[in-house]
Amino acid sequence: MKLDYRTNQLIEKERNTNKAFVITPAQTISWEEASRISEKLQQIFSLYQLTKGHPVIVYGHKEAYFTVAMMSCIIAEMPFVPIDTIYPADRISYIKNTTESAVVINCTNSPTPFENVIEINSKIEHKIIGILPSTFVNYYIPENPIIYMMFTSGSTGTPKGVEITRRNVIAFSDWTTGPEYGYTENTNLMNQAIFSFDLSMYDFVPFLSLGATLVCTPKELCENRTLLFDYLHQHKVNAWASTPSYAYYNLYDEDFNQDKLPHLTSFVLIGERLPATTAIKLKERFESAKVINAYGPTEATVATSMIELNKSIFEKYSEVPIGYAMPNCDLVIIDENNNELENGSGEILICGPHVANGYFKNPALTAEKFITFNNKPAYKTGDIGHFQDGILFTTGRSDEQIKFNGFRIELNEISNCIGALKHIVNHAETIALRRNGEVKKLVSFIQLCENVDYTKEIELEIYKHCKIKMPHYMVPAELKLIDKFPYNSNLKVDKKKLEDIYLKR
Repeated sequence: MKLDYRTNQLIEKERNTNKAFVITPAQTISWEEASRISEKLQQIFSLYQLTKGHPVIVYGHKEAYFTVAMMSCIIAEMPFVPIDTIYPADRISYIKNTTESAVVINCTNSPTPFENVIEINSKIEHKIIGILPSTFVNYYIPENPIIYMMFTSGSTGTPKGVEITRRNVIAFSDWTTGPEYGYTENTNLMNQAIFSFDLSMYDFVPFLSLGATLVCTPKELCENRTLLFDYLHQHKVNAWASTPSYAYYNLYDEDFNQDKLPHLTSFVLIGERLPATTAIKLKERFESAKVINAYGPTEATVATSMIELNKSIFEKYSEVPIGYAMPNCDLVIIDENNNELENGSGEILICGPHVANGYFKNPALTAEKFITFNNKPAYKTGDIGHFQDGILFTTGRSDEQIKFNGFRIELNEISNCIGALKHIVNHAETIALRRNGEVKKLVSFIQLCENVDYTKEIELEIYKHCKIKMPHYMVPAELKLIDKFPYNSNLKVDKKKLEDIYLKR
């Protein structure tokens, strides 16, 4: 079996009742069983007279049932809204109230924090909690229905709901199931990111359309490398997708290599800046594997560009490029007036069929960030980039652009400069310390390469390099040595915690 996103229906391939649909440490569900569970969920939706376009909250953490529930919502043409159990109560309440969802598919074995809903548990039992609304809202657009709503962090502190539609998913699926990635129906894709983080769709979308197998790694596995590697080996996982930070976390263990994990033949790194040292070390450990650096925001269906990394790229460029655009997509560098720049650095504009409709119930922000460019839907990313040799590079975000002593500075440009010292520095991150809203100091946190000791000579070499490569106002006032970078729930470097670490020293 596999899912056809153009019709949102399961279609039969050759009969294979034992083919695994999803694998977790606790449970394996076959494609046949997933189909039966989906049919039962459709019956429950019909029983309550739920209409197409009504959003359904899927609540849990990496349970096998979670994956089946999301697929069932696609088939029912009811947008799924994934919420992980790690979310705080106020965020959960905000998402529920904003979507007006009256249905929660509870994938856990515990009560949910939701009220006034139809709750459907993993035993396919259903009950009403509280009082249901008199009518069920729906956001159905027949020609291009919403597939899922992904709530991301907003700069104001309020989550932004991104509407991803059938057109978006088809464009992304066609790309990730094509020859560049090499996935097939026999691929076992690792799902490491939580389902409420859009990186998880890098695994979920192609696995369904190929009829492949998804192998979920819950939190307890992700935090125990020995258990994780045994699990990946046992289930012959071929394809890995994660943030660069999580890949580097595993590189601390010498058993993370091709000999111990011979089935791993594909890596996709996405979600944050990829340090060259991480990419080089990963390619050394998995010499015959495909290592891809990918780029893209939630608003453009997970990813929009990619490049397969090799020795020649590492030798030619000091920074890791984010690659070439996916088919039918244009990547454009624009100025503050949305005019295309022929040369130089500017904001990355993404144009193509994978660009989302906009932000859910937020027309003002939608109008600001989503535009039409050359008759194509386009999204203003806020990422600063430039082309070199026809390849896209990014230097940071416009909202990480600070003003210090009258000068505009990209913090990631400083981090990239320090990270170019590949024989010394494994990873660098730079923060701006403020007082009364004004930047007072630049501090770079540095994680050294293995077998490198932080001496006065090393410090002087880093400063000398910075002074040669950057203007004086960009040279950090202080270098702070760190053994391991702190990460947030999406396994990206947590810069707020870096600030806390510095201030508590």
